[in-house]
Amino acid sequence: MKKIAIIGIVCFVSTSLFAQDQIKENQTPKEKVERKLERLNKKLDLSEEQLNSIRKISLKRMEEHSKIQVDHKAIHEKLDAHQKESQQMVRSELSSDQQIRFDEMIAQREAKKKAKKAEIRKVRTQLRDQKK
Repeated sequence: MKKIAIIGIVCFVSTSLFAQDQIKENQTPKEKVERKLERLNKKLDLSEEQLNSIRKISLKRMEEHSKIQVDHKAIHEKLDAHQKESQQMVRSELSSDQQIRFDEMIAQREAKKKAKKAEIRKVRTQLRDQKK
């Protein structure tokens, strides 16, 4: 039974390590690229040719980044499902009293995880606002 509990904990920890929030702005990829180009142009005084080249590079890279994010999200979904399955397996080995305490442990972990994500979002927003 200890082995199953350890497996459950390991699954939880590994999922937590991969869990990070993505900053989601209400801008299209093209708008993000244009904003980036404006900042670069102000600091570097780019020529029209440079702007066009960098625009193409940035748009292509942003498309690639979007594909990676989709893959990243799918991996998180698989890890979350694996974690829930592990928790259910551990839970099935516990007495009813232990199940109640185990469920409380999981709820506490989830609350901490949500609070941590909220704090990360807050810090990222502050950093982003400072850059403006």
